Amino acid sequence: MQIVGWSDSGKTVLTEKLLTYFQKKGVVCGTIKHHGKQEKLGLDQGNTDTAKHRRAGARSSLLTGAGESQLNVDDSLSMVKMLRLHLVLETELLLIEGFKQEKFPKIIVFDKNKQISGLNNVCAAVGPSATGADFSWETLEKEMDTLGEIVWKKSEIIS
Repeated sequence: MQIVGWSDSGKTVLTEKLLTYFQKKGVVCGTIKHHGKQEKLGLDQGNTDTAKHRRAGARSSLLTGAGESQLNVDDSLSMVKMLRLHLVLETELLLIEGFKQEKFPKIIVFDKNKQISGLNNVCAAVGPSATGADFSWETLEKEMDTLGEIVWKKSEIIS
């Protein structure tokens, strides 16, 4: 399921709410986030071993320990490659923040001043009550079961 909208419209807030909702239900969730800015992400460039590995020629480095892991890749990954990574990680529900033009089911997050049109596969809209969205920020907590059901039913199985 994609969460799309203008910058600062509340995409991350909605993504957090959905992650919390599904995590409480025991669903293994993952995310993909589009970094829409021009500046680089700022991967580890310091004096760590993984930074040294990449400077010496490794295109990617994977660090693991103490119950967590970090993957650094010195390249942009295609959507297909990111989806495959989530398959390996046994993700049950994947939320994709951004990537407006991708084909997956979408929830649009409306800003009070800007709305998005012309997108395909839209399942729901969230925004201030004045925007006429399907779900308003003001009542969203009470409607999370309904929105969660839409997300679960409309989400595609990655294969």
